[in-house]
Amino acid sequence: MKIMKAINLFYIYLLILLFSACSKDQGNYDYVDVNKMTILDTAGDTLTGQEFDINGGDTVVVEAVAKGTLSGFNPSDVQHTWVLDKDTIGKGAKFYLTVDKFQPGPNRVKLYSVDPLTKLSYLNSITVNVNATISKGIAVLAKDEQNNSILYLKSTKNQSGKWFRFTSLGKDNQYPLGKDPISVDFEGGYMVYPNFTIVSKDATFPIMLVNLSSMEPYFMINGKNKALKGGDLKPTFFKMGYGAQNGDSYILEEGKVRYLKNGFLGPDVLTAKRDYDFGENAISYDNFVSIRNAGRFVMGFDKISKRILFFQNKGFTFFIFPSIAEDKSTEVLGDMDFVGAGGDMFSSSGGLRYGMILRKGNQVYNYNTGYEYNTETKVYEFSKITEAANANIPNIDKAINLRLNSWTSFYYYALGRTIYRFPFFSLTVQPYFTLPEDGTGDIVYWNFDKDASSNSHDNMGIATYNPNAKEEKKGSFYHYEITPDASGKPMTLKSKSLYQIDKAVSISMGIQ
Repeated sequence: MKIMKAINLFYIYLLILLFSACSKDQGNYDYVDVNKMTILDTAGDTLTGQEFDINGGDTVVVEAVAKGTLSGFNPSDVQHTWVLDKDTIGKGAKFYLTVDKFQPGPNRVKLYSVDPLTKLSYLNSITVNVNATISKGIAVLAKDEQNNSILYLKSTKNQSGKWFRFTSLGKDNQYPLGKDPISVDFEGGYMVYPNFTIVSKDATFPIMLVNLSSMEPYFMINGKNKALKGGDLKPTFFKMGYGAQNGDSYILEEGKVRYLKNGFLGPDVLTAKRDYDFGENAISYDNFVSIRNAGRFVMGFDKISKRILFFQNKGFTFFIFPSIAEDKSTEVLGDMDFVGAGGDMFSSSGGLRYGMILRKGNQVYNYNTGYEYNTETKVYEFSKITEAANANIPNIDKAINLRLNSWTSFYYYALGRTIYRFPFFSLTVQPYFTLPEDGTGDIVYWNFDKDASSNSHDNMGIATYNPNAKEEKKGSFYHYEITPDASGKPMTLKSKSLYQIDKAVSISMGIQ
């Protein structure tokens, strides 16, 4: 009983203490606002996640702007520390990006910012791309008056940036670009462009695969004694597919088709003993967008038989063709000139369409075939190449770079200072866009952007040339975004470079 009484007295005493504490503590709580800090750039955008390019000897300044929620917050009291890996490479709100601080390629830099009021440290990060030239942007392959190949590169991350000019590659300029330029093409896509391929007809290394960040060739094809019929390799055509890697493509050499894969150049893709001649560029094939279709066919206008011939592979050894599919090829068409081609256009049946445009004088002929679902055999099969339309189009012989935009289902070409277009299945030509007159001459090449990760192309590059210009460089370049401008025109000017390049023969835009 004494024990129970003692326990009861203990609990009573404990309750008295609790009530006393609560009574004394009433009204003693002070609620204080805590500063919340954010780190922005000078434009007011969140700093973290941003990318910056350092090209060559450039210096790029990044400034962290601290914002606080309390009136007593002073941004100048914030302590900023910039860290790469475990090394401190900068202190203070302003950070000067120079090549000597980083390794080539992407570098992730962490920014630790200490709030002077709360002493809390905030973490932000940026990516610094260090390049010999650019990480994303525009490549123009041009030629001077002596027909020398000249490569121009310009970043689109900095619209006021300069053009980088090359006539040779390598640390010691040991890989000259040669003469008679053919093509430049960024590899990759989907917002990453690590490499590019450059092709010249007359060069020691006519085909070079180049790392963009270092500008060092990582694979080269020596043209010495590499031609099909003996002698030196002199390619006349090169075009990489949207999703191609390692420079995978077809080339034309002396009218014959050869396949380039993983840096290795194969023999004639047609293994049958059959002579044919597709000229310099009269070829159409899948752009490798569809994996199920890549390497299954090639078609081209043959100067010898005067037909569009269809090479098809029904087996599992893609990019090699045992014979000509006579049932898919056309009848004799007579003397024709190649105008352009297009492919990988999605059709209403779920298949893909491929086209070829030929002409006889100004009379133009639109041919196409398709990889369509056969309801009888229950498989996808190519259809016979047929004529979809023909029409007289004035000055079609002067058309520049006729190509298909698979997403809009229109062919486009340039004439004078205007881009024209017509639908895939017809030849109803309509003007699409005309460059404002500024004296820079006619369009000599143009192209859509490389990226095909969305169902559209968002940009167009246009090069002009005025042979009578008084400036040292007679070529100009315009970068347009394919969105209507304030006046309702279908494209908005992003930047222009007047009289800063030579005469363009190829453009590749890797900017998404």
